[in-house]
Amino acid sequence: MPEKKKTFVYSTSDWKDVKGKSIRTDGCILIFCEEGMATASAEFKPRTVRKRDVILIFPDTMFVVNDVSELFSVKQIEISSEMFDEATFTLSS
Repeated sequence: MPEKKKTFVYSTSDWKDVKGKSIRTDGCILIFCEEGMATASAEFKPRTVRKRDVILIFPDTMFVVNDVSELFSVKQIEISSEMFDEATFTLSS
């Protein structure tokens, strides 16, 4: 019997492990900021991420975390490329 692939992954993070690195995905990442503040660059444009901000990272988007505050925390849902393709193809029909 073939193994079923996960369609999404839910996680929490303080982004300290990705500071100075790019966050990339083949699908889509939905991010909700719970606490604190961070600075990030989306397509090389600096942005401030604050409590209650929502961020969507699409495939082929360059998103780099530059700095995070001590109490920074986000919830993330990463959607697989298969699920993302199905949702966007359905919407465009």
